[in-house]
Amino acid sequence: MKTHLDFTSEHYDQADLKVVACYEKEDKTSNKKSLQAPWTDKDLLAHFKTLKSSKNFTGSKGDMVIFNGAGGETAMAVGMGTKTKAKDEEIRRA
Repeated sequence: MKTHLDFTSEHYDQADLKVVACYEKEDKTSNKKSLQAPWTDKDLLAHFKTLKSSKNFTGSKGDMVIFNGAGGETAMAVGMGTKTKAKDEEIRRA
């Protein structure tokens, strides 16, 4: 299997697996955690939010959900933890 990491959208549409980062967002007033997903593929994000498995996914570091998009593509949402704490080493470990 060929692995290609690309941080631009040049090869995104042809990818066998789309890996997208998600961050954890904490509401300071209610102490509830929610998902912060800065994805450029808005159709994939909209489909992800309709999935039952996405309801409990908050983007905590190490969380992962693999799902099929509406267009049949395979995607993996990876939790990166709090965005302000996501540094190089923490991203690599996630």
